[in-house]
Amino acid sequence: MRAAKLIGLSLRINKPRCSAERVWLGLFQPEMSVRDDNERSEQQINRIVDLSGKCINRACNAVSAELKHRPGDCRRGHFGSRDSMRRIPSLRSMQYFEAVARHGSFTEASKELCVSQAAVSHQVKLLEQQIGAPMITRTTRHVELTKRGEALFRAVTQALNILTDAAKKIRSSVEAESGQVNLSVTPLFSAHWLLQRLPNFAKKGSKLQFKLHHSLDAPSRQSLGVDHTYQAHITFGSGTWDGFQAEYLFSADLVPMCSPTLLGGRTRLNSAEDILAYPLVHEFSYEWWERWFELSGIRKAAVNFGPVIDDPNVLISAALSLQGIVLGPPLFYQSHIRAGLLITPFGNDIHIPIDYYFLTPTEGMVIKETMKLKTWILDEAAKFHEMEPASLPNRWRKKVKV
Repeated sequence: MRAAKLIGLSLRINKPRCSAERVWLGLFQPEMSVRDDNERSEQQINRIVDLSGKCINRACNAVSAELKHRPGDCRRGHFGSRDSMRRIPSLRSMQYFEAVARHGSFTEASKELCVSQAAVSHQVKLLEQQIGAPMITRTTRHVELTKRGEALFRAVTQALNILTDAAKKIRSSVEAESGQVNLSVTPLFSAHWLLQRLPNFAKKGSKLQFKLHHSLDAPSRQSLGVDHTYQAHITFGSGTWDGFQAEYLFSADLVPMCSPTLLGGRTRLNSAEDILAYPLVHEFSYEWWERWFELSGIRKAAVNFGPVIDDPNVLISAALSLQGIVLGPPLFYQSHIRAGLLITPFGNDIHIPIDYYFLTPTEGMVIKETMKLKTWILDEAAKFHEMEPASLPNRWRKKVKV
């Protein structure tokens, strides 16, 4: 039955995708749910397919009148005819047009789509030829939509949103049946906290399967789309992400760290200015050290030197090999500190707050396997608070029940 419905969806997405913005309201409201069984998954797929078809159907009729097409070209009941199929612009041309209209620029659209500007221009011209009317007015500095172009832009945006949501929900239902969770996590958190605890999860008898995707990219609504389907994220930040519910895990603040050999056997530096006598190693950019210097009251101009490394694990290797002082979380390197390989010359006196969170989407489906993983990680974080009091700094102690 699933195969039949997916085929039905593939047929529907080739139907006319024109719409008026009033058509969308009230027809397709995403819902939060937890997958309980295959039967419920099948029912949800049926609903998605039916709603997608109805939205595109009604949208086509609405904008057909707005663009003053002949009523018979797009009326209900003729979607499957050869004549109507020949009149439908290609999906690619509509995607390219939507990107140009949204950015107001062929150049920016080509960057987003990872194609040449000429390819974007060609697809837009093809769309205009298929529709039989100009959609965009081209000027030397920017592009402007014609009145009909504005109507089509609203229609295409709504239709693409419908199709994206439908594909996302269907993919989630397939993953729910396989019991697999796709988890996006920061590399440092994965290497120094998550991986060493995974055997405990397996010992509990869980058969849950998941894929780890290591990324430092900030989660966004776009990351919930078809090409980046992650049911959960573990990352650091402010605790607020549009489109996600965030659960606090613990904190791993950044402080200066280095080999004691670099300081000639010393374990402490007397003042923040003393750090200027030693080389600095940066992670990704100068930004982190700039923030630390600002907290320390040191002028930022002193920051702009030293190597920049884009891997946190290589960063610590640089500190161990006497390349300089780095900013890192002592919480993740306790074994190095106990062995005397790393020291924190200022202790935790001057630190950059780093708070980790477990994120799940507020829209769409959260499968039960994701909830199981979330519950287990939150339990492990609570145990971690007891083992490592520094993981729950004073700024959080009043907010989190210990």
